Amino acid sequence: MQKLDKSARVQHRNAIMGALAARDRLHFREMFLELHPADQLDVFITLNKEERQRVNRYISAEEMANIFEGLSFQKQKEFLWELDETYTSEMFHNMFIDDVVSFLTKLNESDGDVDFILDNMELGKAKEIEAMLAYEKETAGAVMTKELVSINPSYTVGEVLRILRKIAPGAEMVYYLFVIDDEGKLTGVVSLRDLIIAEPSERIANIMSRRVISVRDNIDQEEVGKLIKKYDLLAVPVVSTEDHLLGIVTVDDIMDILEDETT
Repeated sequence: MQKLDKSARVQHRNAIMGALAARDRLHFREMFLELHPADQLDVFITLNKEERQRVNRYISAEEMANIFEGLSFQKQKEFLWELDETYTSEMFHNMFIDDVVSFLTKLNESDGDVDFILDNMELGKAKEIEAMLAYEKETAGAVMTKELVSINPSYTVGEVLRILRKIAPGAEMVYYLFVIDDEGKLTGVVSLRDLIIAEPSERIANIMSRRVISVRDNIDQEEVGKLIKKYDLLAVPVVSTEDHLLGIVTVDDIMDILEDETT
């Protein structure tokens, strides 16, 4: 994906719109998907209903997930009704859980029923989303994401690096790896930098930091934002009253939330 300057964006957009008008799926996909996600979004929000429906036939639900996450809620809701249930379910399946929860919370407030969406989603992810929707609004539990990397202190650095190669694409945050014991309790944190400079045979218990800044799941999201700012964190782990790791709140998500509140 590439980020284009203004002149190049105009030329590229014209070529994309030409391919879309000509129903040239192959060239549309080639030009559209090479754009940076922000530029894809800029193109998409200018389309009319007929053009949007054509785009949704040309790109996969997984590819559409990134675009949907960037839309305003009103645009998301408008576009949602243009999609069939199978496409919608697959799109939500490929979005981070906290982004799905944010959308469904707003949809529930405006339309009162999100069950029809959850009923068509993959069962495991639907259950996780339902659990987060049960949290009181504007708490850490309601805005956290569960797509994180947790490891055991007995693992070696080499083992963790092999694990990361497999699961990192599905995690929202890989700069911090959270260490949990056999009961799922948070005991430490390791940065990606710590892993890179450590010997592959070193145990995680020997390099992790035990001074972990964490928050309870019922704390107000504004307090989470203050904590992230105070300690200059990229993410803060969310724990239960028994210190079980439940999820994380990332700095980009909390900044978006606080910006919405300010607006």
